[in-house]
Amino acid sequence: MVALGSFFKDGDRPVDLVGWLIKDGYIFDYLMSVAALLINTLVPTGKLKTVQRYMVPNDTDTAYPYKDSTISNAVLYILSILFPFVVFLVGLGFNRNLVIFHHAILSLLEGWALTTGFKQWMNLVGRYRPDFQDRLARGDSSEIDDGHNSYPSGHAAYMFVAMAVVAWYITSLCGLLARPARFNFPLALVCISPLVLSTFVAVTRPADHKHHFSDINAGSFIGLACGTFAFLLNFHSPFDARKSGQPKLRGGAPEPPPRHTPAAYPSLVHSSQADS
Repeated sequence: MVALGSFFKDGDRPVDLVGWLIKDGYIFDYLMSVAALLINTLVPTGKLKTVQRYMVPNDTDTAYPYKDSTISNAVLYILSILFPFVVFLVGLGFNRNLVIFHHAILSLLEGWALTTGFKQWMNLVGRYRPDFQDRLARGDSSEIDDGHNSYPSGHAAYMFVAMAVVAWYITSLCGLLARPARFNFPLALVCISPLVLSTFVAVTRPADHKHHFSDINAGSFIGLACGTFAFLLNFHSPFDARKSGQPKLRGGAPEPPPRHTPAAYPSLVHSSQADS
């Protein structure tokens, strides 16, 4: 614990890991989030049966041919877990603040926990996928069971929760909504680019006959709402010129340097303000 505590620093200032994890309660956030992920992932799909809905004869909405997914589950998890982690690491290289890095990771984890809570349990309504009739013809029991999980879209939900956290993270650190500066619109495009990526993943699902458009709309809303809530749970408002990009602290961690100091969070925005 001592060795780890000497490594875990906020800049040059050591952070008391015991106070950080236990006294400030972060350990309980992690335990609750992991428990929620496990329960939401294992119970609805493994222990409960989806609603066996009435199937309309000659229903064209479920008569699409089966296709492979453009974005596989493996790629989905790379984009929604590994990619945000890389972005947070890059941010750590700029701000050199492990407290911010920790809060970003915690926001992602809590966002996932919330999103699975909505998505997995809502799947129990048993809406048929657009390719459900073809799945019946193929005769694979696992494909047929999965064919009841159309509403809401998991790809849309998981991408939007991850990219919402990433988008708010970038927006807050650069002060886009709090301190307008030169090149504001190009910077805005950078900030919303994660949401463009999540939108692309979402629209592949109807194209692959895996979801109806209302499924991806619901999944996208769930992910966006949960990601935004989780971010604001751990960070100050991105509209606050004084605290945008700063984590909300519980008492054990040192306050990050003020935003207006040159060493606080260097960015192109500050450089452009200096030039002007």
